[in-house]
Amino acid sequence: MNLTMRIKRKLVLALLATATHHASAAVLTFNITGATAGIAMPQGYGDRVTGTTSGVFSYGADGGFTPNVVVEYTSPGFPTDLNFWTTGYSDLTNILYNEPDGVDSYTVRFVADSGFLVRLDSFDLGNFGGAVTLPGLSVVDRLGNSLFLSSNIPVGAAAVPHQIYNFSGGLFAEEIRIIVNTAGLAGNSDNIGLDNIQFGQTAIPEPNAAVLLVTGAALMLRRRRFGAGIDSLKIKLK
Repeated sequence: MNLTMRIKRKLVLALLATATHHASAAVLTFNITGATAGIAMPQGYGDRVTGTTSGVFSYGADGGFTPNVVVEYTSPGFPTDLNFWTTGYSDLTNILYNEPDGVDSYTVRFVADSGFLVRLDSFDLGNFGGAVTLPGLSVVDRLGNSLFLSSNIPVGAAAVPHQIYNFSGGLFAEEIRIIVNTAGLAGNSDNIGLDNIQFGQTAIPEPNAAVLLVTGAALMLRRRRFGAGIDSLKIKLK
C-alpha cells in the first residue's frame, strides 16, 4: 500500500472514530420488572432503546440511546432464547446466560439499520459456579471477521469479582456478535453469564464528507512533496 493510500485509509478510519466518539450509547443491565430466575430472556430487550425505561424493561444510559439497533439472543442447536438470572454470578445482578448444560456457545447479536454502525464499548462476565477455564470469548462482525478474540480464559469462582472487558475507542461494524464459547464445560456451561453490555450507534459518514477529507489530504500531501522538491532544488543550486 503506497503512502497516499495509507493516509486515505487512516483518515477515513479517523472520521469514523470521530463520529463514533460522539455517538449515543445504551447499557443492557437486564433489569426487567417482575422477571424471575430462569425465564427466557425476552428477545425484545435491547431493541431500539430510546429511554431508560420501556414498559417493564430498564436500561443504563451513557450519553444517549440506540434507536437504530436491534439485539438478538441465540444459542445454536437449542431454542434460540437465552435466559435471565437474578444473583449469584460473581458480584453481578440480573444476568444473561444459557440454561441447558453442555451447550457449546451462545451469542448476543447487534444489528444496525442501514446507514448506521454498531459500537461495542464493554461488558461484564461472571461465574455462578467453581473456577473454570473458559474456552473462548470473541467479538466478530457479520462476515465473521474477528474484532476481539481471547482463548483459554481463567474465570474465578462465584465468590471472585466479575471480569470486565473494556474496548478502548469501541469496536464497530454494521453487525456485531459477542460469542461466548462454553464447549467442553459440560454442567458448568450455564454458569458463565454476561451483564452490563454497553453499546452504541453512529451514523456512517456521508460519502461526500469522506471524499472531501481524503481529497484535502491528498492535496496537502502533494503540496508537501512539491515544497520538499523546491527546497531540495534550492539546496542543489546553492
